Amino acid sequence: MYHYLINPKDKCNSSGLVVDISGNLTLLVLVKSAPGNSELRDAIRNTYIQGAIKYNVSARILFLLGFQAHGEVHQTDIVKEAETNGDIIQEDFEDSYHNLTIKVIMGIKWAMTFCGNSHFVMLTDDDVMFDILTLVEDLSKAYPKHHSEFVLGGNVQCHSLRDPNGNFKKFYTPKTLYPQARYPTYPQGYGYIISRDVVPRVFQASKEIPPPVPWEDVYMGALLQKTRISITDKLPWYRERHPVKTAIPNMLVPHNDYFMIQLSSAKMKTVWDAIESAFIINANNSVH
Repeated sequence: MYHYLINPKDKCNSSGLVVDISGNLTLLVLVKSAPGNSELRDAIRNTYIQGAIKYNVSARILFLLGFQAHGEVHQTDIVKEAETNGDIIQEDFEDSYHNLTIKVIMGIKWAMTFCGNSHFVMLTDDDVMFDILTLVEDLSKAYPKHHSEFVLGGNVQCHSLRDPNGNFKKFYTPKTLYPQARYPTYPQGYGYIISRDVVPRVFQASKEIPPPVPWEDVYMGALLQKTRISITDKLPWYRERHPVKTAIPNMLVPHNDYFMIQLSSAKMKTVWDAIESAFIINANNSVH
């Protein structure tokens, strides 16, 4: 029950969108970002957002932010950034790591309310570079075969991490918070895609199930489990479509996945340049 502070509600209906004959967009990309990460947001604007425009990709990319009442970023700066770029969605919950579950549901709600003309919705992070050119092409070819009850993501079954002295202190989960031995199967949070019909079902499930843990990808797994929707593992899905890329890897280009994660803004630019170069070479080879 939060309210929009910034809401570019017409972004999926504005001019310049690449749509099919029915007026539908292929992919809405929602990037989870912290208010202080303007450098990463600018890196994304200068890489795959510009690439989507340059190569007429049927996608719309927006950033998801909460509110930072006390911190180094003033709300006036966020408003100015939003006015300049028109790509920020913000609600009035406290922006924190443990509130990522709220941020994800905010994105799902926005997609359901303001972008119902997108065949697919993707959630990703602001330190992730992905091959939007290949991904959107693959999704457009997959539609309408994978147009319903479709979730594409890293399909992980994970033990709860309870040892505060282990290697994953960040994800320590006491039994008092989550008593089960295993988490539900969930798509890894750095990048997963859901089909349009899954969006309202997940949102409805979020009204019935509070987050069992503060990890947003685990929460998505719980919501998908509630709706009885399975996850397609994107690694074999990718390999089936791109066996050559998988066999001959270029370490600067995603070669067995669409995504490269935990990148600095400078590294994102380097990776994007490699992705774009590979795309141009493949396009020229297909012509000849």
